[in-house]
Amino acid sequence: MLINKVLNNNVAVVLDEQNREKIIMGRGICFKRKSGDRIDVNSVEKEFILADDAIRKRFEQVAIEVSTPCLTIAEHIIKKAIHSLGKELNENIYVALTDHIQFTINRYHQGLQLKNGMMWHIKRMYPEEYQLGLEAAGMIEAAFGVTLLEDESAFIAMHIVAAESNTEIKSVVSQTKMIQDILTIITYHFNITLSEESIHYHRFLTHLKFFMQRVTSDMHPRGGEEETSDGLFESVKTSYSEAYTCSLKIGKYIQHHLEIAVTNEETMYLTIHIQKMIMEIRKGNEKDGKF
Repeated sequence: MLINKVLNNNVAVVLDEQNREKIIMGRGICFKRKSGDRIDVNSVEKEFILADDAIRKRFEQVAIEVSTPCLTIAEHIIKKAIHSLGKELNENIYVALTDHIQFTINRYHQGLQLKNGMMWHIKRMYPEEYQLGLEAAGMIEAAFGVTLLEDESAFIAMHIVAAESNTEIKSVVSQTKMIQDILTIITYHFNITLSEESIHYHRFLTHLKFFMQRVTSDMHPRGGEEETSDGLFESVKTSYSEAYTCSLKIGKYIQHHLEIAVTNEETMYLTIHIQKMIMEIRKGNEKDGKF
């Protein structure tokens, strides 16, 4: 493969046999080399193929600015996340997470470690990603000989969630806060306690995450009567009136905060999922003698 651009002694942009651009890494792989020189493929330790040109260019800039260990650790974390979650992640995580790790190490050596105000919410709502964050923080500690606050696990988890949902960190923060508020609305509306260990709670939480992703996918007011049949909507509205009233409260909350009108279809499905969870909770309470 031929060097297209030398980023530093250990990283280069190359053209492979199919004339595709790759970013490659290897200890001293570019020492005294320049554009046009050939690289022995056996000396390549890591390679990145990023399909998005804009992301690849940002990654090239990050690769110049951060240390090789940061690049290596970020790649290990991303591979582990993809394998553990069984999902594709937005390529931007290669830029965002690598940059984040370098800043974390820099701040540590300056005696500065950031607290994550969303840690408790992230831990509750994204347990798989948070566990990956814990493991990733351990990898960083071992690689750099540092001791990080547990808050760092939540920061890494947020990067993973953002890459999963193809969004930005600020959107993850906003949606996580709103999901917590919606759960609070349900708690007060039905005067119940939601058991975070129960399977029906986790099923509902999964639905709520997708619900928030859908209603925020187009940031403009929307809604109407055409999304679902009037007969089905009216049937759900009548049969599950208590859950429907709660769904309307949630819709008003979303409209107030995001200026988005929740569609009848989304309201209907939210009503069905709320009804199902409440029935399971009440069934469990009756079994345990709680009324």
